Amino acid sequence: MSQDPERTPFVIYPRLGSPHDSRCPLRAPGGLILSGGAGHVLGAYAWMQQQLVGGGGIPGGDIVVLRATPDDSYSSEVMKAAPFNSVQTICLPEDATAAELEAAAQVVAKAEGVFFSGGQQSRYVAWKGSSLIQAVQSVYNRGGVVGGTSAGLAILGERIFDGKFATSDEVTTSALLRDPSNPHVTITEDLFEFGALDDVITDTHFHERDRFGRLVTLMARQPGGRILGIGVDEQTALCIDRNGTGHLERIRTGEGAAYLLRGQGGQVKPGEPLGPVTVHVTRIDSIDKTLSWFDFRTWQGQGCVEYDVTVSGDDSGIYSVDPYSGAAN
Repeated sequence: MSQDPERTPFVIYPRLGSPHDSRCPLRAPGGLILSGGAGHVLGAYAWMQQQLVGGGGIPGGDIVVLRATPDDSYSSEVMKAAPFNSVQTICLPEDATAAELEAAAQVVAKAEGVFFSGGQQSRYVAWKGSSLIQAVQSVYNRGGVVGGTSAGLAILGERIFDGKFATSDEVTTSALLRDPSNPHVTITEDLFEFGALDDVITDTHFHERDRFGRLVTLMARQPGGRILGIGVDEQTALCIDRNGTGHLERIRTGEGAAYLLRGQGGQVKPGEPLGPVTVHVTRIDSIDKTLSWFDFRTWQGQGCVEYDVTVSGDDSGIYSVDPYSGAAN
C-alpha cells in the first residue's frame, strides 16, 4: 500500500549533542514553560537547563522537541541556548499509528525535558491517552520540564480550546463575544496533569491578537465554579518551577507580559452575547524574578500589577478598562 502523500511524515530526526544519555538527578515534581509564540525565548530554554542540572554552567539534560509538522530547526535553537547534553526533534502526524506513538514514547521516556512546538493544538490533542502522552507526563512526574509555544502552550492547561472544529483565526474575541455558546468551540480536558495548571485554560499571542475577551469567554463557558486563565504575549515565556513559582523570560527587554485571570464558569446564556463578566487580573511584566513572581499554589503574585476587567458582548463596550494594562479607557 502506497503512503498517503498528504499525510504528515513520521520522522525521528538525528540527535544533536552527545549520543550518550544524560544523568540528571531530578527532583519531582517538574517544571513548566508556557511560551506565547512568535520566536524562541532562549532565556526559557536556559532556565530549563538550570532546572535540570542545578545551574553553574554544568552540562546536562536530554531534550525532545515534539512537532506535528516536519521541521528540525528547533533542535539547534534549543541547543545553542544552554549546554544541554542533547536535543532531538520528533515529528508525528495527527493520525499517528500506535507503533509510531510508541516509537516516539521510547525516546521521550529517557529524556529530562519535552517541548511542544507551535501549529494546531488539534493535532496534539489527537494523541490523548497514547503511550506518547503518558511518556511526556512521566517526564514531568519524575522532575523534568515540559513546555510549549503557541499551540504547544495551548495544550498544557487542564482545559484546552482544542480547535477541532474551529481554528484560532475563526474564533476571535469579537466573534466569541457575539456568540459565546458557539457549538464549534470544543474543549478537551486532562490531556496532562500538571498541578500548577489545575482549573486553567490558556491562550497565546495574547495582547498582539487581542485574545483577552476570547479567553474570558472560554472561561465563562466552563461549568460553574472557579475557573482560571493564563494569557501569554508573543516572544514571552512564563516559567514555573517545581515549587509552583512562576517568572517571566522574554526576547526583548520591556516587551511582553503574562496575565493570570481568576473568574467563574457557568456565565454563558445560549443565544445571547456574553456579559457582563468580571475577572480579576494579575499581570507579570518584569523579568526580575527576585522582585516579580507568581505563586500558582495560592494564585497570588508578588511585584505584579492587579486590576479587575469587566468584559461584555453588548453595545456598552467590550472592556471596562484596558485589559492589558488596567488603565481607564
